[in-house]
This record gives sequence, C-alpha cells and structure tokens, in this order.
Amino acid sequence: MNSILSRLAYVHRDDDQSSGRDKVLRQSPIATADDFRASDDTYERLKKLKLGSQGEEAQILLGKLKPHPNIIRAFNIEPSHEPGRRLMFMEYCSGGDLADQLDHFAKLKPRHCSPYPVARRHRRCLVPEVFLLHVFVSLAEALAYTHHGLRRSASGEYVEYANHEAVIHAEIKPDNVLLRWPTNGNPTASPSGLPDIVLTDFGSSRLASQSKGTAGTEEYLAPEVRAISALKTINKELYAQAHRNPNIVTTASDIYQLGGVVYELSTHELWPCNRETGRLQLRKEYPRQTLRGLEKSLAWCLEPKPTARPQATAHKYTGLLGGTEDLRAQRDGMAEAYGALPKRVWSAPGTIHV
Repeated sequence: MNSILSRLAYVHRDDDQSSGRDKVLRQSPIATADDFRASDDTYERLKKLKLGSQGEEAQILLGKLKPHPNIIRAFNIEPSHEPGRRLMFMEYCSGGDLADQLDHFAKLKPRHCSPYPVARRHRRCLVPEVFLLHVFVSLAEALAYTHHGLRRSASGEYVEYANHEAVIHAEIKPDNVLLRWPTNGNPTASPSGLPDIVLTDFGSSRLASQSKGTAGTEEYLAPEVRAISALKTINKELYAQAHRNPNIVTTASDIYQLGGVVYELSTHELWPCNRETGRLQLRKEYPRQTLRGLEKSLAWCLEPKPTARPQATAHKYTGLLGGTEDLRAQRDGMAEAYGALPKRVWSAPGTIHV
C-alpha cells in the first residue's frame, strides 16, 4: 500500500467544549500515513492513559483503525502538563466541513456553477448531483471499513482486513464530515475536481462489541436510539436503566445517519424520524432519472426498523455496496462529461486558513 502524504495540524483539545470545535494551533510539516500504526498493543496502552472525556476517540483512531482515505487520520497524542487537557496530532482538512458547504451552496446562483448543469429552486442552486453522489459513495466506503474492515482496491473489489473489530461512529452529521483538497491546495488536481470526503470526530465512537447506552446529536439519531434518548425527559429512572443496555447504538444506526446526512444535503431538510420511506423523493427540481438510484439507496438506509436497513457490505441481498458501485459509475460519468465544478462553488476552495 502506498504511503499517503497528508498535512498535519497540531490540535489542542480540552474538556471545555463550549466552542464546539477543536482549535488548530499551528501547521506541522508533511508526514507519512505510516507514522502511527493501529494495533491492539496501542489500544491497550492508550486505555491506561488518563486522556480525559474524549479518550475513546484516541483509542479508536490510533489503536483500531488503519489509514483510510475517507476517515480522519490521527498521528499521535500527548498528555498535557495541564490537568484534563491533551495534545492530539491529527490530519488537517482544508476544505471545511459539510455543514459550511451546505450553507454555501444555498447562497449560490445557477450562473456560479456554469457550465455545469445544476437544478435550481427559487433562482438558487441546489447541491449539484455529482456532489450528492460523491458524498454518499465516500461515506459508504468509510462505513464499509469501520463496520466490516472492507477496503476497495484499485481493481474495484473489496478486500477485508483480517481481525478487524467493528467500530460504530454514532455521530454522523454534516458538522462531522470534512472536505479535503489535494495537498497542493489546487482543486483541479483531483481527476474529478471533487474534494475527498472525510469522516471525523470519533469522540462518540465505540467498538460494536462494547456498545452500551446512547450517543449522538438528537436530530440525527436513528429511531431506535431516539426512543431510548427520549426517556431522559419522560422517566429518568427508566432511562438510566435502559441506558445501561447493550446494542442500542449499532452499525445500523450509522447506516441511518448516512442516509439522513445525504437526504439533508439534497433537500436542506432533516428526514422526519420514523417516517415510512416508500415515497421518499428528493427535490422535484432534480431530474428524476438522474437520482433515482440514490433515492432508492437513501430509502433503504432510512428504514425505521434497524433490521430492514442494509449493511455496508457487498452482499447480494443485504449489502449496500452493490448499489454504491452504480452510483460511483454515475458520479464518474458526470465528472467526465462536464468536468470540474467551478472554484467559486466551494466554501473553502483548496485554501488553508490557520
């Protein structure tokens, strides 16, 4: 496997989360992706360190997950001399997050995307179809690895890592999806002109074999998780009892959040919890034939019952990846036909702000 060169950011984290974001203190030199290797020994060593309230993130990223293009890289962690604080070296993604990008799309007019054809609503641009497909395909690949240790090879086949332990992210939402441009900061350097989509913030993640209680932001919770979370305001005693139960948050919860994020990206609305998915449609302004495959995949991911949702595998009947390959081909065909989206489309077009 070739080493991946990535920019590093020196990230300062503490238990005070009032800002809602990690603070980038300075830019570090280029480093290779092999600087830190995930292993069971690393995981156990990190468990023994007093890393504060977000120690699980370091344990998962440094101890369980190998490098993946759609998952944020953590390179090292150092306990600080200040109580309750730690220093974590993580990859720096220069394209901002998906929430900012969604807000930026809402401000664009169709002429800003020319010559790329985009759907419009009230003289404003909807998110270009090629980007919707790109986000879905990229996040599906991220979950294929975290859930099942599957990684797509150059030949298009999925290879399974031996002895992989399933990891549940539990907090997939637009704020936790980053855009990463090539290291030279030039969007056109990417063959498709699209940034990499990177899943970040593993602060609520856990091994599937050790999943207990609830986690996540309320409006993005899967129905089965939200039902338990709602007990917090209804019956605290019952909530405390239920919160100790295992397997409330599962890999199926992540799949639901994947569907919810892409649905919000395409409609600027949250998917209503527990709504039946039989009539799920994206904005009518989109050409129906263009996104019909994506609609079917989203409807499957957003099924109210966890057992009715797909898995991030290539299984013929229950796997999401077969349909994802069709969406990948559709995305690549659009990129080849129309070229890269104009630079003004992006909220942070390959620039780095520190």
